[in-house]
Amino acid sequence: MASVSDQAFLMRGYLREGGPPMLLASLFLPARAEFVSDIRDVVRRVLVMAAADEDARYSAQLVTSELVTNVVRHSVVASNATVGLALSRDGATLRIAIHDADPESGEPSEPDEDQESGRGLLVVEGVSDRWGVDRTLVGKLTWCELTAWPEDARAYS
Repeated sequence: MASVSDQAFLMRGYLREGGPPMLLASLFLPARAEFVSDIRDVVRRVLVMAAADEDARYSAQLVTSELVTNVVRHSVVASNATVGLALSRDGATLRIAIHDADPESGEPSEPDEDQESGRGLLVVEGVSDRWGVDRTLVGKLTWCELTAWPEDARAYS
C-alpha cells in the first residue's frame, strides 16, 4: 500500500486538468464508520471558511457522507485502510474527491423499495453537477462536482 504522503500527492495531481485548482483541504482518516461524521464536519468547516453557498455546503456534506460511507461499507481492503478526502475549487466549482485503496467501483442501482441501503450513488448522481470514478495506482478516486459559488458562475458566464 502506498504511504499517506504518496496518496496525498496522487490526489493533488489528479484533481483536474486545464489549470490548477485551489486545494481547500486534504486529509486521510481510517476507513471506519466512526470517522464519517468527522469528515462531514471537516467539509462543513472548510466550506464555511471558503464562503461557499449554504445549499452547496449542505449538498457537499451529503455527498461526502454517502461516498465515505460507501468506502466503509463496501471496501474489501485491509482493516487498516484509509479514506482520503480532497476538496478543491476551480472557479465556481467545488470538487470533492474521495480516495480509497479498493479498485472496485460501484454503479448506481435501483434498490427495491424495502431495501434500507443502496441509494448512495443515486444521491451523489442526483445532487452533483457531474461525478465519476477513476482508477489510481493504489485504488480508485470517486469524485463529484457542485456549483458552490454561484455568484462566480454568473460573473463569468
